[in-house]
Amino acid sequence: MCFSERVDYADRYARTFSHISIVSIVSIMSKSRKTRCPKKWIGFGSSCYFLSEESKTWDEAREFCRARGADLVVINTEEENEFISALKKQQVWIGLTDRDLEGTWKSVDGSSLNLTFWGSGQPDDYDAEEDCGETNFEFLGHWNDVPCHLSRQLISLTVILT
Repeated sequence: MCFSERVDYADRYARTFSHISIVSIVSIMSKSRKTRCPKKWIGFGSSCYFLSEESKTWDEAREFCRARGADLVVINTEEENEFISALKKQQVWIGLTDRDLEGTWKSVDGSSLNLTFWGSGQPDDYDAEEDCGETNFEFLGHWNDVPCHLSRQLISLTVILT
């Protein structure tokens, strides 16, 4: 997933519609906010997401996103994590890495990781080579650390200010 600056309105809607499925929340938010996303991008709150059907390494995925004025997504809310999990029920790259210092996970946008969704026992740096973050398809909604050279699909994220 790719990310750029965002204005987050998900909390307001989540409190009101917490019992409604994520698909319904997306529909409500899209209609009420009238977010205009480029063709083939999907709106959620004030952000637009692009799901690539191509598989790329983490570095290639980030380059792909940045070439489109976006970056790999940094997930900041439970609602956004649920949305992303529902959008693609398989592994996709997210904007997290601990390449600079093992065990110190940083987001590509430089923001603090105040909320994480790591799976049980994750991140584990298996075989001392897992430095990039992905969503985990086995345990939907949880994150996993994997080697950056693996191929995964990606979702690019950019912000549309209305």
